[in-house]
Amino acid sequence: MKILILSDSHGSMQAMIDAVYDEKPGCIIHLGDHIRDAEHLSECYPEIPMICVPGNCDHADNREDCLVREIGSVRFFITHGHRYGVKYDLTRLAYAALESGASVALFGHTHCATHQQINDRLVLFNPGSCGAGSYGVIQTEHGVPTFRIASIR
Repeated sequence: MKILILSDSHGSMQAMIDAVYDEKPGCIIHLGDHIRDAEHLSECYPEIPMICVPGNCDHADNREDCLVREIGSVRFFITHGHRYGVKYDLTRLAYAALESGASVALFGHTHCATHQQINDRLVLFNPGSCGAGSYGVIQTEHGVPTFRIASIR
């Protein structure tokens, strides 16, 4: 399954629409900051399942800010990252993801794309900011994820 990973959209609807059009994903994950953008995108593409978590700019949103989901036989730890101090260090995020049994931790907040293999059990993946021109794609095949950072056209 192809999963489109978006973060920190900050009102950049056209960028997200372009990414969906280019990638034709089977699932979309929005990692917060302007979660209303994710809701609007979901209305535009109701046939594509959407998973989203709020970010530090989504003050009035009462949804869980951390989710664990299995998609394509891969267990994902999904968060915006601000509660784990990801702008300074990824250690707290890595421990929380490992503790949840996830093999991939998805996070945003920094606006910097990152793909980092921590050990043989965990990958940390940040798609950057679709508001600043980047997104992520994860392809899962037989429980094995492959990762790509892409630029919005």
